[in-house]
Amino acid sequence: MKKGIIILIFILVCFSAFSLSIDDFKKSTHAGTRKDPIPTLDGYSTVTIHDMWTDKAIAEVDVAISGVIRGTQANLIVKNFNMFNSDPETNKEYALVYVYVRNNKDLTGNDDPVKIDYSNFYVVDKDFNRTRITSIVSMDEQLDAEIYEDGKAEGFIVCQVKPNEIFYLQIEGVWFKLNSVSDPFDQL
Repeated sequence: MKKGIIILIFILVCFSAFSLSIDDFKKSTHAGTRKDPIPTLDGYSTVTIHDMWTDKAIAEVDVAISGVIRGTQANLIVKNFNMFNSDPETNKEYALVYVYVRNNKDLTGNDDPVKIDYSNFYVVDKDFNRTRITSIVSMDEQLDAEIYEDGKAEGFIVCQVKPNEIFYLQIEGVWFKLNSVSDPFDQL
């Protein structure tokens, strides 16, 4: 009975955390630095997106994170979505991080959209080793958008992390801290 109630609570929390909009977040009071990262659900930070090839600033974008699904649940979601998705690497687990973005300002002057997807992000482990996120799975609801000024998008960033350890997502130098719980049912 206790496990059933906890499962119900977990499902309600997840769906409420992932049913927000970027407009539901306030500017974070955290600096978004390595020493003062933005916690999950704390708020958004404005980042300047640079062109991958020229390093020119192309857009000012607000970024917020509402939650993460990790461990057994994330592994099952990834595997069940597409049978060709591989298992996580040895001593790793999948983490599905839900991200919201809003393009505040086109800095090119050309009214160009800005591309936001997994390739804009790095995953950083608790020992501060940084790795660019690569395309490792195919699944719906991944963040993969081209948004014009005033446009919004949301979706999952899928990465691999060490089980039961905190980790960070970094975009253009702004740090977000994510939790260390791999599977909430392991806490029972």
